[in-house]
Amino acid sequence: MYNNFKYAIINSSEKGNVNTTELMAIGRRSNDDSKFIVTYENEQPSSLNSVTEYTHQEILEELEKSEWKIPLPTILQEYLDGL
Repeated sequence: MYNNFKYAIINSSEKGNVNTTELMAIGRRSNDDSKFIVTYENEQPSSLNSVTEYTHQEILEELEKSEWKIPLPTILQEYLDGL
C-alpha cells in the first residue's frame, strides 16, 4: 500500500518554499516545531530541492526518535513507570 509513498523532512523555515500542490500531505511536526514531514508519490517534487528522501519503513524509524515523540504528561508517565 505504501510502496509508492515517499517522505521528506523539511525545516519549518523552508515550508513557504514548498509547492504544496505537489504533495499528498504535510504531516507531523517535530516537538519543537522546527521540522515537519511531507508525503508524496513516486518522484521527488522539484520544490523539495533534493532533500533526503525516506521510504515508509525509514520514516517510521525516524519517528521513533525523541524529537518526534509527543511527551506524555508527567503524572501519566510516573504512573506508567510505576507499573
